[in-house]
Amino acid sequence: MPFVKLENKPRCMKVASFGMRLVVEKERFDQDKKIQISNESILITKDGTLGKVAYVEGLTMPATLNAGVFNVKVKEDITINSKYLFHYLKAPFLLNFADKKSTGGTIKHLNQNVLVEFPIPLPSLEEKKIAELLSNFDNTIALHQRKLDLLKEQKKGFLQKMFVS
Repeated sequence: MPFVKLENKPRCMKVASFGMRLVVEKERFDQDKKIQISNESILITKDGTLGKVAYVEGLTMPATLNAGVFNVKVKEDITINSKYLFHYLKAPFLLNFADKKSTGGTIKHLNQNVLVEFPIPLPSLEEKKIAELLSNFDNTIALHQRKLDLLKEQKKGFLQKMFVS
């Protein structure tokens, strides 16, 4: 099974990277449902850089994660949208809470019992619309970031051609 790696990008990244694939034994994958991720999973780093949040979408195969990441899923019977929860968790509230409650010296750790204590207000209809709007902004930003990356590569190629004759 492939496993997900959270790339070292800004704290409010949109989607986890599935580029690097490492294999996990099927027996290990089947053994623990908590490490199995799926679309709409919310991933939160819990060791070192605390509180980096990613939202899983577009996953087309079974996948798992390593021990340094929480896998948060919204239960079906809860009246909260996973995108709302994602946007709430990537706001400064979780990071501030984690900074106060984390353990460890040089390398900080966020324990599950601390994450469970983190208060999350239930959204109103208006807040759900705001979460959808924020998701649209994230999608637009990601699209422009990809365009910017392609333009930078194109510029690099032109400079190489220009100065290597």
